[in-house]
Amino acid sequence: MSNVYTATNGEEALKVTAEYTVDIVVSDVMMPVMDGIELCDRLKNDLATSHIPVILLTAKSDEESTIAGFRSGAEAYIPKPFDPQLLALRVKNILRARRVYINSKIDETSSVEEDTMEDLPPLNKFDNEFVERINSLINDNMDNSDFSIADITHALGISRSLLHIKMKTFFNASMTDYIKRCRMTKACELLRKGFNVSETAYATGFSDPNYFTKVFKKTYGMPPTEFLSSGEV
Repeated sequence: MSNVYTATNGEEALKVTAEYTVDIVVSDVMMPVMDGIELCDRLKNDLATSHIPVILLTAKSDEESTIAGFRSGAEAYIPKPFDPQLLALRVKNILRARRVYINSKIDETSSVEEDTMEDLPPLNKFDNEFVERINSLINDNMDNSDFSIADITHALGISRSLLHIKMKTFFNASMTDYIKRCRMTKACELLRKGFNVSETAYATGFSDPNYFTKVFKKTYGMPPTEFLSSGEV
């Protein structure tokens, strides 16, 4: 069951996003203290909240107001009056599209249907940089068996809790599981290139080839030696 948090203005909304894990923000544009445009701009320019999609609701449907809404980083701009059922569907579609988009960024070989791509909310500069830096850190430390979450939080200058939120949002995985996923993908690549099991284990950050074999088998349902002879290569 989903939780819905309410706020009477943008300033209160910022406090809510700071206290709770929020999947999406639906905000009126016209509000006292801080309006929806400023709220959206503040959310999108803070690494802690930049990943949260924003839908703006407004009675102003003129082109200038719409442009201002999208310039603030909003994923959708819906004029009033609106059908609540339509809004609910828009929320669902934005969250689904974000997941599809992120998966396509993680796996550049994956295919995404063109009609889906048209509705995908692109990542902003903070989130693009986050995804790129995470993958770069993992690739640069692929053979480092001592590589840890502490190394990542130090390199990015963020807390473990924020790292966890970002990883769940973008990769639907914990940092530990995502590192393991990347290492297993790299292991398959090395095995295909002719590396033996021990070489592959050390090259992907496993100091014990036997443990590497155990993890590989749990991931792919077969040991590395069987993978090599199974035609997967």
